[in-house]
Amino acid sequence: MDLRLYNCSICYEDTLHEVVGLNSDYLTVRCTSCATTSAVEEEGFNGYEEASIELNQQLNGLLDEFDY
Repeated sequence: MDLRLYNCSICYEDTLHEVVGLNSDYLTVRCTSCATTSAVEEEGFNGYEEASIELNQQLNGLLDEFDY
């Protein structure tokens, strides 16, 4: 089972999702928290986790600059 971090439209937060289906245009993914399934573009799904982690690191770096 391949789990990836993705934003759930029901939970309104980043949760682990698993791919449960695939067609030529979209992946069908299921949230492991609420079991909602969604159709998402493969490129967006595959790049979301990396982009989210990178953004979190950048934000933490900025916040660290303000800590005295």
